[in-house]
Amino acid sequence: YQRRVHGGKKTELIARLQATAEPAVDISSTPATKAGEPSSPAPKRQRTDQPTKESIRAATIPFVRKTANTDFDPSKHLKVISWNVNGLASVLRNGTALQQLVTDECPDVLCLQETKLQTAAAPTTGPLPGYKFVDACSTAKLGYSGTRVYYKDTLKTVVTAGFDKKDPEGRVLTLELPELFIVNTYVPNAGMKLERLEYRVKTWDPTLASYIQKLAQKKPVVWTGDLNVAERDYDRFFASDFTAMQKVPGFTPEERTSFRHTLSTCHLTDAFRMLYPDARDVYSFWSARFGKTASRGENSSGWRLDYFALSDALRAQVVDTFMLPEVQGSDHCPVVLWLAKCAPASLK
Repeated sequence: YQRRVHGGKKTELIARLQATAEPAVDISSTPATKAGEPSSPAPKRQRTDQPTKESIRAATIPFVRKTANTDFDPSKHLKVISWNVNGLASVLRNGTALQQLVTDECPDVLCLQETKLQTAAAPTTGPLPGYKFVDACSTAKLGYSGTRVYYKDTLKTVVTAGFDKKDPEGRVLTLELPELFIVNTYVPNAGMKLERLEYRVKTWDPTLASYIQKLAQKKPVVWTGDLNVAERDYDRFFASDFTAMQKVPGFTPEERTSFRHTLSTCHLTDAFRMLYPDARDVYSFWSARFGKTASRGENSSGWRLDYFALSDALRAQVVDTFMLPEVQGSDHCPVVLWLAKCAPASLK
């Protein structure tokens, strides 16, 4: 104000206006532009309400496994392994990864996803000594999707395919043990253009949740497989822009919210995050679309898409759960669950 204003009320009003005005720009620190040159655009403001790579790393810690391999006791522990093999015939044809995994780990139950087997070929593909297996093959599209469950031939089990209705894509196999159910699933991907997002969150997820709730009325449930979602901000590598990251299948707000809703309504716990709530750079999937696939260590372009989510009643029995990134043969690696054995209920 150039002129002097008299009067208490006017003086008070001017003081208020000056107090709420935008702060002045310090032109002494602003580089001058030459005549005829356009001025430099103002720098874009960074959103402060979204995570950054730095903020995520500051809130997380490196993964340190709680157990050693020698801690496993087959007389006391049940071992379940889940692995998306991205084509079982391909894994068998290109090496011995599956056989070596079984030899090294001796799982009681091995759940596979994305087997891509056809019904006619499945019974003779990939037999393993000491194990029986059951397949669910896609009939909607040949050489697509598919699940398999291997289990030790000494186990007392009942295996069923699908939900209560048909499962034309072969995405669900349920293994019933005396003390619990293991539900092996290959959850549908939302698609690179998110063309199956609505089906995923409005049809498939609610159907699965209802199915798990029905099983849980009989005995506890272990839900495992490639669940095709990175639930936490640090369950996938950080790309350059968080907003853009949320438009990628597996990390959309809709999928993450739906997954959390399933956990909540079915009273399930993500076993890995129960034991390692703040661990970072722990992944089970690496895609060529998001960078190099050779590195599976810290700062790799990975995702955690493969889970063990179990009924709250089983929380106290979780001994450990971890990934086996050293196992090659697929764009996913196996994930392992050690569960303390409990007194079995009757097999219904």
